[in-house]
Amino acid sequence: MGLHDIIGLLGIGAEKIIAGGEKTVGRVTAANPCWWLKVNKKAVRLYSTDGVAFPHIVSFEYEADGKTYTGKFYVNWNTRCPAEGAKLTVYYDKNNPANYAVKQ
Repeated sequence: MGLHDIIGLLGIGAEKIIAGGEKTVGRVTAANPCWWLKVNKKAVRLYSTDGVAFPHIVSFEYEADGKTYTGKFYVNWNTRCPAEGAKLTVYYDKNNPANYAVKQ
């Protein structure tokens, strides 16, 4: 995963792509919890995952100009994570469709 992928994953620069980009429908292919990033919601816990929430990394695919692209985005621990197969709106740069943004 390169720097460009990390920037896209965190949504940095998304406003520019959304404002000037094309829109298409994407499909969630996987939603995996970030096990290494545990958020404790309780001060006292009875076991290691008592009162714990995890953010997710959501993988998806979308089509632009007849070609299929893949992407990922981060879902915070307190935001509902889309299920596998769910549809979502993907914005992409018309000059470089591999640059995308997802607006939740």
